[in-house]
Amino acid sequence: MRSLRLGVQVLVDVSESMVPFAEDRKQLLACVRAVLGPDRVEVQQFAGVPSRGVRRRAGAALHPFESPASGTPLLVLSDLGIGASVFSDELPDVEEWRHFAGVARRAGSRVVALVPYSSARWPRGLQRRMHLLHWDRHTTARAVLQELQR
Repeated sequence: MRSLRLGVQVLVDVSESMVPFAEDRKQLLACVRAVLGPDRVEVQQFAGVPSRGVRRRAGAALHPFESPASGTPLLVLSDLGIGASVFSDELPDVEEWRHFAGVARRAGSRVVALVPYSSARWPRGLQRRMHLLHWDRHTTARAVLQELQR
């Protein structure tokens, strides 16, 4: 049975390509905290892909990503590198995302990524590793639940 009793770990992409979505990220995090309670939401920041390292807050030391307790879902807010410049140091390889999703799944976490670009632009094959949802003003809780039930 699916549950949020363990809370959720939210991984927030702070790459340069996500700057246009900064206010959206802030609002989404406020909603997640309001629904689950701030004590059940762990937020970490990353650039590129979480497996390169995460931070608890801006300016904090970078440390290796560690999967949360088994059964704790991972919510990723990222463009998966879609909007990044090909010259950016933050540009992730699709294989890095596949590896990250595999590590999280083996640790017992379901990975749901909210992506601010339509599915036509998503990296091929990534949907087999994690749940991807187009994150825009029309995204609803029902849409998220339907994707998780697949």
